Amino acid sequence: EATNKALFNNIKKNLQEAKGKWLEELPAVVWAHRTTERRSTGRTPFTMVYGSEAVIPTEVGLLTLRSKVVEDSPLNECQLSHNTDLLEETRDMVLVHLTEYHQRARSYYAKKVSPRRFNAGDWVLKARTGNSSKLDSNWVGPYEVTKALDNGAYILKELKTGRNVPNTWNAQHLKKYYV
Repeated sequence: EATNKALFNNIKKNLQEAKGKWLEELPAVVWAHRTTERRSTGRTPFTMVYGSEAVIPTEVGLLTLRSKVVEDSPLNECQLSHNTDLLEETRDMVLVHLTEYHQRARSYYAKKVSPRRFNAGDWVLKARTGNSSKLDSNWVGPYEVTKALDNGAYILKELKTGRNVPNTWNAQHLKKYYV
């Protein structure tokens, strides 16, 4: 899903001038996606699969150290064997990097998020559920909190009618209403 979304967005960016030519642009977009380092892993998807960095198309015609290794068959076999041996080590390092990345993301989220808590008697707005048009408000209400349950759920009462709203509502779907 995330890969498809990234590919789709990159194809859209490349098609600003060449509408309808997405099929011609797809290989370049996929190549760019596979050879771009990911922040979460610190490696490219190509490296994760093959154990070595990709040789870019412009490097194929030039005489560089990497292209020289490919031409020299025994040296190439040695390099492939070495890369295969390092593949498991690379994947282990990526796992450590990924764990650190998740911990950093978790701590950043914990610093920024503030839990919503309401007391009995507070007025709240409730997130709109069901079908609505684009121009409708995202919130309906106000409602009065009649009871706060232990699990972060709340029992609400309609202010106009005084009747309890069916079901309990989680704080995630409520926001404080200021008069």
